Amino acid sequence: MKHLLFIILSIITISFAKAETNPDYSISLIPDELLKNANTVIRYEKKTFTVDHINRSHTHYKGVITILNAKSPSKNIIVFYDEAFEKVAIKYVKIYNANGRLIKKVKSKNVRDVSASDGMSVMNDGRLKYVHAEQAEFPYTIEYEYTESSKMTMFYPRWQIQNYEVAVEKSEFEVIMAKGINVRYSARNTIKEAKVTTEGKSIKYKFEATNLPALIKEPMSPVSDKVLPHVVFAPTLFSLDDYEGNMSDWENLGKFNHELNKGRDILSEEMNSMVKKLIADAETKEEKIKILYDYLQQNMRYVSVQLGIGGWQTFDAKYVEENKYGDCKALTNFMKSMLKAADIEAYAALIKTGTNQLDQDINFSIANFNHVILYVPETEKEGIWLECTSSDLPMGTIGASNENKHALIIKPTNSQLIKTPTSNKDNNVLQSDIKLKLNKLGQANIIVKQKATGRQERIYRYFAFNESDEETQKMMRKKLDLPSFKI
Repeated sequence: MKHLLFIILSIITISFAKAETNPDYSISLIPDELLKNANTVIRYEKKTFTVDHINRSHTHYKGVITILNAKSPSKNIIVFYDEAFEKVAIKYVKIYNANGRLIKKVKSKNVRDVSASDGMSVMNDGRLKYVHAEQAEFPYTIEYEYTESSKMTMFYPRWQIQNYEVAVEKSEFEVIMAKGINVRYSARNTIKEAKVTTEGKSIKYKFEATNLPALIKEPMSPVSDKVLPHVVFAPTLFSLDDYEGNMSDWENLGKFNHELNKGRDILSEEMNSMVKKLIADAETKEEKIKILYDYLQQNMRYVSVQLGIGGWQTFDAKYVEENKYGDCKALTNFMKSMLKAADIEAYAALIKTGTNQLDQDINFSIANFNHVILYVPETEKEGIWLECTSSDLPMGTIGASNENKHALIIKPTNSQLIKTPTSNKDNNVLQSDIKLKLNKLGQANIIVKQKATGRQERIYRYFAFNESDEETQKMMRKKLDLPSFKI
């Protein structure tokens, strides 16, 4: 009897051990060439994105990721979503040690759901599902699965095949489209093409990548999207809230944005009268623009509120007039409304701002803009661009993050991409005249006169308009980086 009990317990123990171990996840099975220069190894991942209606999509993801060291950015599980349109469920997270033995399992009910606010917005709908998966001992492997459903189809996920210091054993990406709702894709820094099949009333696009060694991020590397392999996807027909649109080309995307924001540039009678009073003595179109731009900068402030469709549809002009604040869309729309009251034509312009953001591909229309500025055509100059969120930039200056990029000019018809101005070295000069007098004790009296233009003046201009003298002193001390001195 004792022997029988021992055998039964042994069988139970062995079965339990097998259930708690996945030998396929052992670190020893990763090829040496994939370990070189890698902080992370994607053992296997598959994302399936399905659009079964113009206003409905679903995503299913399963990944097995080995974390080699503390430098890996994938130590924890983070899934972003927009709660106005999307629902996300992390089904489970399993964590295995270097030998493939299960050491932790997180069920869906233990997943954290927190705001994804970046601190720049007063309110937004961005949220993230989060699981703390980081372990004290490396390496370890994370297996997890999540699903996402969306009632908005303006944005399709992209296949980020690889990031820096990430090796890939196998990655699959599928897009399944209902017939009549076409997908467009652009493969970048890779020659990957889709295998296309028809299944009933759907068309499937399947991509696959295997055995990709890690890429090293070097100092002064270019923008990652110029180097890393990825495939971007965009719809033809799509929906955003109760609005439907066509994104097959830039003109159609511009037309959609015009319809989305039509009729929101109406000022009150009092504000219309004020505009006319402000520009009464102005003799030229440029003078009128400058007066109204100065009024905007002195009276309105930038506050980001991104709720629901508000990421793309502006608050109307009266809202900004009454509340004295708005986000980039709202402030641009308010400035456009003042110019309209002054009989000056102007257009909102969508742009992908940021010095580390890649410019638009003019041959692939996609709604990946993140900012709005204003374009005033046919002035005494070729055209004037206005950055309406800034309280200190001079008229016609849009800042380094907006320069030399394609912006989509929003019109009722004939919307088009236009290149923003580019400043050169002659526009960005720092000229210094320094006189230094030393005494016998080694002390120095230094008189410095500087003239800065363009990007060189940006930080000084910002502090002069937005910060106190005390904060300006702190900034100067930091920039001068001397051991002991008095300004």
